[in-house]
Amino acid sequence: LTDVKKLPPGAVFLLKNVYFPPDRHVMKQESNGALQQLYQVLRDNPNLRISIEGHVCCIKETAPDALDIDTNEPRLSINRAKAIYYYLVNKGIDSTRLRYVGFGKRKPIIFEERTEEDAEKNRRVEVRILDN
Repeated sequence: LTDVKKLPPGAVFLLKNVYFPPDRHVMKQESNGALQQLYQVLRDNPNLRISIEGHVCCIKETAPDALDIDTNEPRLSINRAKAIYYYLVNKGIDSTRLRYVGFGKRKPIIFEERTEEDAEKNRRVEVRILDN
């Protein structure tokens, strides 16, 4: 995981190795290592405040976000970010140090997805440093 002490407020890094089944906000078991690392970074840096930011791919231009089949709401990017937020809170991180937001498809890395690799780049969770 990125050395957050070297990152200024506003810096963003990709939360790698966090996996979700298609159209769902419940994380796969393979995500535990990355989530544990993020928890450890927050535990080791008690002044660190972050925003967990969800992004999705592959939705129609008019849709603000993808459908989450677990909740039947068009809030997949929000629910994925919120799942990570609750993971951290349930592990003991103070909720005042965290926030979550979903951007749907509003902030793509690849504007015209042509391959699954393009979609993967857009389907992501990022962490923004708010204060450290």
